[in-house]
Amino acid sequence: MEPNHKLGLATGELLSDPTQYRRLVGRLIYLTLTRPELSYSVHILSQVMQAPREVHMEAAKCMLRYLKGNPGQGILLRSNVILKLLPSVIQIGGPVILPEGLLLAIL
Repeated sequence: MEPNHKLGLATGELLSDPTQYRRLVGRLIYLTLTRPELSYSVHILSQVMQAPREVHMEAAKCMLRYLKGNPGQGILLRSNVILKLLPSVIQIGGPVILPEGLLLAIL
């Protein structure tokens, strides 16, 4: 999707049944976990979930065509690897020591 798109200002026919659009965008949101290159486009499409128009559905279908053409792209998450989440603390006005000894100051 181009950075200077006009999807937010789109005029045209509202979708007669926006349920299909909402389900599609919901699935695309889930897919951004392993396909981070989709994040910007899915974010833009998700902003019009309240009243999607035909042009928004066409943009979502364009994303599906992209995915069909690039099936091997993405992040591979193996099932036999244990993922650990590290807690982080944000301290306003002072330094924060992150894992691996990194220092971050938030002012």
